[in-house]
Amino acid sequence: QRERARSSRDDSQSMKSQSADLMDCEVTSTFIGYDHYETTSTVVACFKDGVKCDEIVDEGDVILEETSFYAESGGQVADKGTFTGEGIACDVVDVKKAPHGQPLHHVIVKEGTIKVGDCVKAVIDTDKRKMTTRNHSACHLLQSALKRVLGDHVAQAGSYVCDEYVRFDFTHFEKISETQLKEVESLVNKFISNKDDVTIELMSLEDAKKTNATALFDEKYGDVVRVVTMGEVSKEFCGGCHVSNTAELGVFKIESEESVGSGIRRIVGKTGYAAYEAFIEYENTLKELAAMLKLNGIVKVSGKVAQLIDEKAELQKQCAELNGQLMSAKASEVANE
Repeated sequence: QRERARSSRDDSQSMKSQSADLMDCEVTSTFIGYDHYETTSTVVACFKDGVKCDEIVDEGDVILEETSFYAESGGQVADKGTFTGEGIACDVVDVKKAPHGQPLHHVIVKEGTIKVGDCVKAVIDTDKRKMTTRNHSACHLLQSALKRVLGDHVAQAGSYVCDEYVRFDFTHFEKISETQLKEVESLVNKFISNKDDVTIELMSLEDAKKTNATALFDEKYGDVVRVVTMGEVSKEFCGGCHVSNTAELGVFKIESEESVGSGIRRIVGKTGYAAYEAFIEYENTLKELAAMLKLNGIVKVSGKVAQLIDEKAELQKQCAELNGQLMSAKASEVANE
């Protein structure tokens, strides 16, 4: 197992995590990206495979004085986007937090050379951010719905939020029934239709605890925390990106539910247009079944399938009886001979 872990480890990422230059880098970098999708900022540090350098000509990591790019954390994926400047064009393909918390942009240089002191325009992929934001807010609503349907013992055990879907791991001792899943999905969509405003407050850790906001028990929080409240439905500690109103989610669809460990369940869901596409996929499948069953619409599919199941059972019974009669006849023939 140790050999497999070593062979699968990305050498550059391993080098970065152990980089003395990154550990010693204490330049200030401010994240302004909750409300701003682009900014013009100065390059304050460059790194190549974790080693500090003055410029990057192909691929490396950059720290800006201030940035609109969200660094991967709290289960939410990093932003992607571009840096442009005078004679400079870079794709930002990932953003991690440096050892001292600065957003570390991994860039691929497409044109020119990016250097310390350069002024660049940093622009995130807005569509990706907005879809990721909707899924992150859905994560909070999903946890509230699960607690209401399954009980207060439900607690977050991990999450992954990207532009395509939200994956939520939680504590629960048994498989969730189809009825319960439908109730959870319905409840999340009810929360969305309530059109609750989403408020975000910065407060001291002690004051935040007094609000009874949900927190991750194993998370290390600073002296000041961010509390995200969605109407009367949800109140959680969270440093991620969120919508301003639950109605922005549009619709929520549960894609799957499964066990991922002892006492840990996982739900994958989608929001907005991705959820709409999932509904369309289910509808198209039903239409194909209706056509195969020679029905005029999908409404009668379940009744027709139930009828076919009954007919199959009856035919199997008749086959068993006929096989019995055939074997009896053969036995008599053998006995006569």
